[in-house]
Amino acid sequence: MNKIITLVVAFLLFIPFASINGSNVASNTSTNNILYVGGSGPDNYTSIQSAINDADNGYTIYVYSGIYREHVRIYKPINLIGEDENTTIIDGMNETNVTVFSISASHVNFSHFTIRNALDGFWTKAISISGNYIYIHKDIITNCGGMHISSSNTLIENCNLSYNYLGVSVGGGSSNLTIKNWVLS
Repeated sequence: MNKIITLVVAFLLFIPFASINGSNVASNTSTNNILYVGGSGPDNYTSIQSAINDADNGYTIYVYSGIYREHVRIYKPINLIGEDENTTIIDGMNETNVTVFSISASHVNFSHFTIRNALDGFWTKAISISGNYIYIHKDIITNCGGMHISSSNTLIENCNLSYNYLGVSVGGGSSNLTIKNWVLS
């Protein structure tokens, strides 16, 4: 009886692999969960926002080095990763009363960007966070209104804030906010 059960289990485990052929192998890999912005790939997006709009929950959006002049709304759980925090630049275009990055979704990872040129006082922000379980890592925020946080379970680390109007402001209802290894100037 044990041999029959073993053979049935082995056969059931084999069936999914036997149905994979060369035309659908790519759809079974995790690389389809990555969208690219900039760079020279044939299907790369030209704007970060358009990649976010097309991404499904849990996708990673990889942004190549370059200057991107846009305001970005992150409204779904994604990983947004720049190629290098010194060369992947989001320029706020010196507009007033804007937020360059607005993160309203929960479970967002955001790393390796420079956010600059959004400096016009209290109502202009580099990043505004209202989602929960946010991870901000290795970013440079310069010449901006600063960062506003109204969220829970947020970790911000290894970032550099310089020449900003406010630095970091924390709104009511925030809890479990951790800021580590920041350079403020």
